[in-house]
Amino acid sequence: ETRPKKYISFSFQMSKFHMFHKNFTFKEMLNLMCYSTKNPDTLSLNQKITRLYRATLRKLHATRVEGYRTEFDDFNSGMSQASKDFSRMMDLPADSIELQDLFIKYENWHEESYDPNMVIDECRPYASTSGRYPIWDDDFLAFDPFGYYA
Repeated sequence: ETRPKKYISFSFQMSKFHMFHKNFTFKEMLNLMCYSTKNPDTLSLNQKITRLYRATLRKLHATRVEGYRTEFDDFNSGMSQASKDFSRMMDLPADSIELQDLFIKYENWHEESYDPNMVIDECRPYASTSGRYPIWDDDFLAFDPFGYYA
């Protein structure tokens, strides 16, 4: 018996993460998520701060608003704390220890709240192509290898 096409495309979607993780080290993946580049040393200080801030805002929204458990109070307090921290970072000199501590704080937070499913389909996290909500077509529903419904 052959497997329906839907099963093959679903397994292909899940292999996207495997290929992404296989081709980059975890540090490179973290840099891609935080700074949109594998090597953030090539960025200016302003670019590093603004890119990390953008990634933090997106991660706050993804972890506290999207999905089945929406926490607006936690989201608002996280947004306000991030805004204060990143405004402070813009005013600090480049060699400041406080600036480096804030970079480490937010990079560690991104690492701790890492979701491997986000690389599968980051634009529509609950779309059928992401594999989180598989939508079965008629061919797949008719697939009965054990003869249970026969």
